[in-house]
Amino acid sequence: MSKTRLKVKNYIRKKEKFTIIFLLLTFLSSSLVFLSENNTLKNQPEGLIDNFRKNDMVPNQAYIEIPDISNLTQLEDFLDYFIPFLLSELDTMGGVISVVKDDALLISKGYGFSDIERNKPVNPNSTLFRVGSVSKLFTWTAIMQLVEQEILDLDTDINEYLNAFQVPETFPEPITLNHLLTHTAGFEETYARIISDTDVYGSLEEELKNHLPPRVRPPGIMTSYSNYGTALAGFIIEESTGIKYEEYIEENILRVLDMNRSSFDQPLPLNLTEDTGIPTGFYYDSHQFYEGFFDYTNIAPAAGLSTTVDDMANFMMAHLNNGTLREHQILHNDTIQEMHSQQFITHPQFPSMCYGFHFYLNDSPVVAFEKLAWYDTNSFQLGFFILISSIFGLSIIYWLGKGIFGIVQEIKERKKRKERKTTNISKELLNQKETTKSDIQISNVFKEKNKPKITSSLPYWLVFAEILINVIFGLLFFPNLLTRLIPGYDFETSINKILIIPIIFIIMVIGTIIYAILGWFESKIDKSKRKWTLWDQIHYSIIVFAGIGWIWFLDYWNLIGLFSEGI
Repeated sequence: MSKTRLKVKNYIRKKEKFTIIFLLLTFLSSSLVFLSENNTLKNQPEGLIDNFRKNDMVPNQAYIEIPDISNLTQLEDFLDYFIPFLLSELDTMGGVISVVKDDALLISKGYGFSDIERNKPVNPNSTLFRVGSVSKLFTWTAIMQLVEQEILDLDTDINEYLNAFQVPETFPEPITLNHLLTHTAGFEETYARIISDTDVYGSLEEELKNHLPPRVRPPGIMTSYSNYGTALAGFIIEESTGIKYEEYIEENILRVLDMNRSSFDQPLPLNLTEDTGIPTGFYYDSHQFYEGFFDYTNIAPAAGLSTTVDDMANFMMAHLNNGTLREHQILHNDTIQEMHSQQFITHPQFPSMCYGFHFYLNDSPVVAFEKLAWYDTNSFQLGFFILISSIFGLSIIYWLGKGIFGIVQEIKERKKRKERKTTNISKELLNQKETTKSDIQISNVFKEKNKPKITSSLPYWLVFAEILINVIFGLLFFPNLLTRLIPGYDFETSINKILIIPIIFIIMVIGTIIYAILGWFESKIDKSKRKWTLWDQIHYSIIVFAGIGWIWFLDYWNLIGLFSEGI
């Protein structure tokens, strides 16, 4: 056996071994997700799994039942175990909780640290937190106050309250405050950056006017959580009262409920931060906590509140006690009942919308997690995602290794070919003279019959393009990834445009299916004429099935543009 033939044979064996390793790594990476969850669940009593299923996590020790809220000792024991457990599981430095019933504060406790470097424990009365979208409830409460005063009407076109700009009349049906309060206005949720570590934003009016999202469906059709809609409601408060939003909330809700350590101001007033500091938060990385930043937001009515848990307890008690806290009233009883009643529902088994609040049914799919199909579980979806990602990712490594090895072999072969070049040319000229015309025709027919179907690197480039376009799709769909990678990056686009990318991916997958079929047909021709080995064909077929599986995954999450609901 010649040295060249031996090297080729060794090269093929190396490819086979690498392919086997590739397959093992792929399936191992995805199966770990299932094994880890199943092993955790098998070691726990049945009742405990049911108790914690809504959190999609199970404690490893201390099997305790959900306590009776009327037994304060049992309740506090439960919280003293469970809250530290959550802080540990979620890599969180500190947390706080309050439990209220009617007009009574039952428990208010802090856990962990508000500043681990200065050894400051969390204090339920003074430690400030940025509470994000909980801020929206104050906007809705303020809207209902103005409805009570007949300054606003829930069923009036909101354009009648807007003087600075107008919402486009995309559909015949106008948007009303009723639609804003139930998140059914039909706005598209855009990717405008709403949080920054510096105060770079203009007024609420400027932000809403310059970043007005398109209306993608008529109002009152479907609930779609909208930060813009809430911010717009906050601006309507400004337009209808002539008072800045932050000042209105301060005067009509915070002061009335003795929420003296709460504010929508950005930055926070000095009297709130001089003792406890600015609520920057801490993030966990490489087994260490690092200080974050105070998150400025351009839509304060939707996410701008800084508060303490004791202050929030006052707000909760006011809503649970017919709008009154210790003889201080923010809303009438009838208005509170209207706010807490179902106002819109997409489907009888789904949670419904009240005015600003979500209404959950005990038998809704959100709570009854055990009723979901096996492919709806978090473990399956995550495992499937890792499986497909592993196939594509390891394919790149495989082809890079194959390409580098092939280049090295090609360089060696070129040197040998140069040495034999003169001899080969002489032999070819001699053979051409001896070949008759009919022999040439027969030879051409034979060559055509045995011509390989795979004659270029296009099949591989198709897969590379599939991987690249999915990376682009992920970065556009989750722009916060880019803001971490590219300082100062700011991106805003329509989700309709982003969802076109999976359609391009589908076209590419169809191309890989065609090449996979041609690859298997190629196995019937002379081995010396093949472009692919058997392992290449198996590998490429796995990639094709991965592409088909990814299409199913995108369709499951309603991420394919032409078929996306409401697009």
